[in-house]
Amino acid sequence: MFFVLKFAVAVMTMATVSWVFVEMRGRRRVFDSPAQLPAADVGLVLGCVPLLTDGRPNQFFNARMDAAVAAYQAGRCRILIVSGSYGMVVDEAGAMKAALVERGVAAEHILEDRGGFRTFESIYRARDVFGLKSVLIISQRFHNLRSLCIADRLQLPAVALNAAHPGGRSVVKMMGREVVSRLRMMLE
Repeated sequence: MFFVLKFAVAVMTMATVSWVFVEMRGRRRVFDSPAQLPAADVGLVLGCVPLLTDGRPNQFFNARMDAAVAAYQAGRCRILIVSGSYGMVVDEAGAMKAALVERGVAAEHILEDRGGFRTFESIYRARDVFGLKSVLIISQRFHNLRSLCIADRLQLPAVALNAAHPGGRSVVKMMGREVVSRLRMMLE
């Protein structure tokens, strides 16, 4: 029993340290408005499914698409890379491109990356497959902060635009997922 307690305390301590580290590391490079952003050649929109498992629209997806359009229309990026998985259920990159085109982004200004199965792969591929020397990351704040740490580790200069967070019941689920993701990032 004592071992289990020590293990739980160790995991909680590591999770807390990773949370604080990520918050402190990226907080000056996340922006809430495109007007605050430095101009970048390319915006990297991180993957998200358009529909929830119950068929309702995913508000995280819609907020990311709206933020990407705002950055594009404000002239903060000329090209958008939509990076997500291509699974049996949904083609995230294809769905994101369709949503962006529907919102007025020129199709020829959108590149699809179907190899972004995880945040790490999306950023790694932005650097090594697409040859980016710097990037504007677009996602929700909690995701952006972790993404900036990954970009730092990969030596890819980055800033991030925060998409709106839909709130509601999704907050608890997403924050729990983010605790695990940040801990995993630190361990890797």
